[in-house]
Amino acid sequence: MAKIVILSGDFPPHSKGTGKSAYRLAKYLNLKYKHEISIITGDRMHSFNISPVREILLPFFKKDYVEIGSKWKIYRMQVPKVPLFQNLVHSIKISKYLRTEKPDYIFIISPAIYYSPKNIPYSIKNGGCNYIAKISNNSLDSPYQFYFKLFYFLIYFLEKRLFQKAEKIISVSKFESLVVSKYYNIENTKSTHSPNGIEKMDENPPILSRKGIKSILFVGSLTELKGSEILINAFHEISQKHIDLTFNIVGDGPLYHSILKYIKENNITRIKCRGYLPSKEIVKYYRQADLIIIPSLYDGCPNVLLEAFGFNIPVIGSNVGGIKELIVHEKTGVLIKPGNSCEIVYAVNYLLQNEGIYEKIKSNILKKKKEMTWFERIDIFQNIIEESESF
Repeated sequence: MAKIVILSGDFPPHSKGTGKSAYRLAKYLNLKYKHEISIITGDRMHSFNISPVREILLPFFKKDYVEIGSKWKIYRMQVPKVPLFQNLVHSIKISKYLRTEKPDYIFIISPAIYYSPKNIPYSIKNGGCNYIAKISNNSLDSPYQFYFKLFYFLIYFLEKRLFQKAEKIISVSKFESLVVSKYYNIENTKSTHSPNGIEKMDENPPILSRKGIKSILFVGSLTELKGSEILINAFHEISQKHIDLTFNIVGDGPLYHSILKYIKENNITRIKCRGYLPSKEIVKYYRQADLIIIPSLYDGCPNVLLEAFGFNIPVIGSNVGGIKELIVHEKTGVLIKPGNSCEIVYAVNYLLQNEGIYEKIKSNILKKKKEMTWFERIDIFQNIIEESESF
């Protein structure tokens, strides 16, 4: 059993993909290999009710803690929301903690963590850094995008130093692993990839007892990068031709109000924009859905795709990033060209007209999904820890 620290820019609840990934990494390293886990994060929100957990709050000028258990520790740093200032304050606090606790290993969940520990081996679980803006030719899906643009070269320097000093960089797709190696000038032997795993697994999903497509679902941030504008145009066109279909959009973001306005102006009653929902409430929409759309212009390994597999739901996804590595066309989903609403319309019509292919996809997912759980994926992280201990 090792003492492991996980550094993450955010952590559940109310976190995005990187925070959820940090939670699951911590959970399964503890569950499967019994490691003692501490989590350091800048998120102000309280964590999931993990047991056993000791949560310690690290505000800006004072320190307090609430003891819930003994093996897990979650440290939260609350500082003004200015990335480079945060980085300076975080470095001081993190260094002090590490000198006291002396962990055996550190996992850094990127992005927005630039701290490079001294004399402690560490790896980076790459969640997508500022290179996303470069390779997607798009704005960053981040509340800090102004700072990223203003301080791009300094942030790049900090990230490059962090990545080059790491023992391993684990990306969520082969594509992203190659991009990171090139972008930060990293040896290929240090860079590897492992998709995130399925966390929510419905052993008896209701979709298996239904025939055909009646309900279509989108879950994610309503941003340009996630293809939200393309999606709403496609949903509008599909709804005009198939009056028996319903559409649910779960999530919020910069385009939320413009999408609501579009729905109202066009009087589209069958498209429901549900806004942000806690994970427990999203489950209801997964269990109702017959098809999920992921129209991202770029995506590493979207959690919604893995959650769709967990509920046995076929996915129409863009042929980009890690999506094309998880979906086998017409076997575990349907791949489309990104950035074109006509592609979504065509793919939905294709599955509506070819029920045999749709049912085959459901059957293939059922066979495949048990190999894609976090319980299986966590082995790569354990191997990295063991390799470090052998030196």
